[in-house]
Amino acid sequence: MSHPASIQAVIARPEGASWRGRFVHQYGAPGDFGPILHQLAHDARNDIDALMRTLIEEHKGWNRLAPAHQSLGDCRCHDPQPAAPSWPDTDPATPGQSAKARYAYILGPEAMEVEVRIGGDWRHLATVRHARTVGQLPFDLMATRAYRLLEAAAWLSDPLN
Repeated sequence: MSHPASIQAVIARPEGASWRGRFVHQYGAPGDFGPILHQLAHDARNDIDALMRTLIEEHKGWNRLAPAHQSLGDCRCHDPQPAAPSWPDTDPATPGQSAKARYAYILGPEAMEVEVRIGGDWRHLATVRHARTVGQLPFDLMATRAYRLLEAAAWLSDPLN
């Protein structure tokens, strides 16, 4: 199992039947990242487009989200000494380009969709409405469900089964 700091994710917005977003390099598991992103969406639910612009369009990538005074976290493009952008931060992430990411958090106008990548395919884990409070949401259970889906996929792909 991966160390929590090494779990990568994507923050995205819906784009037709797909999504497009930005890479988050650390702490992308639902138990770490879900409550933070949900709280940001819950607080901005009257202007979720502004939040998506900030997270996805104004920044090229994130080391991690950790909101604090006048900062959303460790942005890769606005560090005191930003490094030259490199993949995956150079282009918006899409389902086919996100081979390194384990989770995707797709922010819609009313809810956030949480997906997990298993064997190259994205599978739906949960729908989290922005109006709900964080205390009511079992983000740790999403990670448990993702692990079970991963185990099931490994078992189904085993030639001996």
